[in-house]
Amino acid sequence: MDSKDNISKENTSDNELNNIKKQSKEINSTKANIHQKNKEVTKFDTVSIDHKIIVTDEKYLSNKHIILRLKPSTMNKSKFVVLDHHKKELFNCIIHSSKPIQNSISDSKGNVIINFDVDLKIHSKTSKLYIYTETDDVNKQKITFNSRNSMKAIKYTVEFASKSGKEEMLDVIYDKSKIIHIYYGKMKEGGSLICKADTHSLFKNSSKIEIAPGIDIIFMMTVVFTISQLIQSMDELNYLVLI
Repeated sequence: MDSKDNISKENTSDNELNNIKKQSKEINSTKANIHQKNKEVTKFDTVSIDHKIIVTDEKYLSNKHIILRLKPSTMNKSKFVVLDHHKKELFNCIIHSSKPIQNSISDSKGNVIINFDVDLKIHSKTSKLYIYTETDDVNKQKITFNSRNSMKAIKYTVEFASKSGKEEMLDVIYDKSKIIHIYYGKMKEGGSLICKADTHSLFKNSSKIEIAPGIDIIFMMTVVFTISQLIQSMDELNYLVLI
């Protein structure tokens, strides 16, 4: 075999090695991108608390952080589809904005889980949310929303009784960030952030709700919807002025 053949073989071998290195680099780069995306998906702001909060049913608890996407219907402005982060349909909601009409949350098959009414009182301190089932509209669960004076944020103290009968309290803050923050306990006293929702345009655009583990998902959605309705009503009346 002459020297030309040897050189040719060596060049071919070098080219193959370079191609392998290039492919390996591309694979590692792809893995790094996937890893980064996974890190972004699993980054949560909410935190777990030392007990479960159940208002509707224990089966609506999640043992891990959950992110819900609310997608408005193009055909019915009162209808919203709730998706998980894999875009799987979980619930359907009928929300009549600030109108005092029965709202509802159904499963993906259309079976109603709960109905809820919102008694908005923009001109007074207290608004009320009533949760009830299709089969029992007499024994309604009452949740009160007591507004607190603030020039820098909209603040509400939410009071309710859990399924166990324990009286619970949430601290809700909505400021110029246009994000709803819901704390278990008072935020200024070290309360835990259990829900975060970018639903300032809930009734117009897609929105996101993040909920901590051990929290009743259905109940938390109704709290977010109620706060969103209060915010929208204040905005329509030109009361929504945050410094």
